[in-house]
Amino acid sequence: MKVAQAKLKEIGPDDMNMEEYKKWHEDYSLFRKVSVYLLTGLELYQKGKYQEALSYLVYAYQSNAALLMKGPRRGVKESVIALYRRKCLLELNAKAASLFETNDDHSVTEGINVMNELIIPCIHLIINNDISKDDLDAIEVMRNHWCSYLGQDIAENLQLCLGEFLPRLLDPSAEIIVLKEPPTIRPNSPYDLCSRFAAVMESIQGVSTVTVK
Repeated sequence: MKVAQAKLKEIGPDDMNMEEYKKWHEDYSLFRKVSVYLLTGLELYQKGKYQEALSYLVYAYQSNAALLMKGPRRGVKESVIALYRRKCLLELNAKAASLFETNDDHSVTEGINVMNELIIPCIHLIINNDISKDDLDAIEVMRNHWCSYLGQDIAENLQLCLGEFLPRLLDPSAEIIVLKEPPTIRPNSPYDLCSRFAAVMESIQGVSTVTVK
């Protein structure tokens, strides 16, 4: 963030190259958005609100990828976002599977909705980009878990549910799926964002990772 702020001071609106000035403003605004989405996702993850956290982390990753295409220092280290996106996915998949196994109509519907509205769209987005081995392994774990139900003696209604969403889980090219963008959050000051990020990372990892001066 300091790099972007310094650059913006160098190329004020009185400079001749207004296009460069506008471009840096756009990139800086996108970087602020990535930072807010990442921070919000991490704070929600810390509170165990994986469903809400996942959407913010997914959009943080997608927007950050656009920044990194312009240079390695333009965005956030993508492995950090990917790690907690992956953790949220695995937590939500376990929750959806537990709900599915209850064979209670309301719980089964809730579990299937989590799969259809969050997990499957997220998996499709991950696969359509450059996928890491860690992400691929996590996706295979989730797919294998759901496929394991095929060899079990489960109720007919559960078999029907599997037949409906399992093909979508296994074949990301079957359809175009859009993950709804999370609610927009107005960014606070850079120092406030840094302080909150330091606090949440220290809480999650048990170590101090950021020093704010």
